[in-house]
Amino acid sequence: MKEVKKAFPKLAKMHRHKESFRTIFEDAKDWRDGVLQILDWLQDAQKTFQDIRGCFKRVVLSLKYDSVVQSKIHKP
Repeated sequence: MKEVKKAFPKLAKMHRHKESFRTIFEDAKDWRDGVLQILDWLQDAQKTFQDIRGCFKRVVLSLKYDSVVQSKIHKP
């Protein structure tokens, strides 16, 4: 893993963000604490993930489109 992180520093940063996101859910005292931590995480992570936001949006829209098409095809 060290070699991958060294070769792909942006991927390493994304991995750190993913791990810190998971830690929020494991360590938050209650939902209010979790929300505040997620807001802080979003502020920090948006710089890292801004390049792939459009990709995520396209994937989500594609999944929504596919589910609509599938529901029309498989109507009883």
